[in-house]
Amino acid sequence: KEGETATIGPIPPEKAYGVTPKVGDVIDLSALGGGDVSLKVLKINENLPIPSDFIDLLGEGITTIYVVRDESHYIGETIDTYVDNENIAHWENATVVTKINETLLWRYTTPLEDKYENLTWVDANFVESYQITYPTYASTITSINETTFIVTITPEINETISFFDAENPYGLYYIIESVTDDKIITYLDDGASVENRTRREFDRSLTVQRNETFDITYSFPSGYFEMLLECLRSEDSSIIYSTAELADKTLYFEVEIVEVYKTS
Repeated sequence: KEGETATIGPIPPEKAYGVTPKVGDVIDLSALGGGDVSLKVLKINENLPIPSDFIDLLGEGITTIYVVRDESHYIGETIDTYVDNENIAHWENATVVTKINETLLWRYTTPLEDKYENLTWVDANFVESYQITYPTYASTITSINETTFIVTITPEINETISFFDAENPYGLYYIIESVTDDKIITYLDDGASVENRTRREFDRSLTVQRNETFDITYSFPSGYFEMLLECLRSEDSSIIYSTAELADKTLYFEVEIVEVYKTS
């Protein structure tokens, strides 16, 4: 009846605004369509500045940082590696995961012998955050031993080398001007006159480590982590994790009937 009041609750956190992830929790991300992937919470560090990589998205401030580990890898796992600029792997199942610890993964590559030539080489350095893409089908493996192999680039004049890093997310493009035994001499494709061109040299031969180490942990500020969890919850209603302000809170709603009416 009009004027009556009632209390609805208690509504536990897992049915309300969610439960804050704790150290040791494993969050299944497979609902996002990225395959069988999950993240384990390793550390929770409070009252830290928002990392510079996230300031454009979240702004400056103090936050909680969640350190999570990619749980999807395993010893013996095979990987298609050295993907070119057309998103095609040079070697299928040529790289094997040999060791994993709490934060790192080791993998070892054996290039396929029948695919040493006509490679489109991409030099992607995840530590220094840059990527160099050499001309299409211009690279060859010219030497290999137990620990390394050497890739030699033999491009044509006027072909293009692209360079991406954090300062140049849209890429810099260099036109090949000349090639020596050791170097590829290029100029920046920015429309400058011949006398004002910005030139850059690239090594023709690259030494690639067959055994590589990768960090399998990620550090997410609370706001970014909540964006990820919100996307996950929209795809999988069983996900209870959240870093929202009201996470972990038991809710009660005070309800008052203000009008009762019938529809025809």
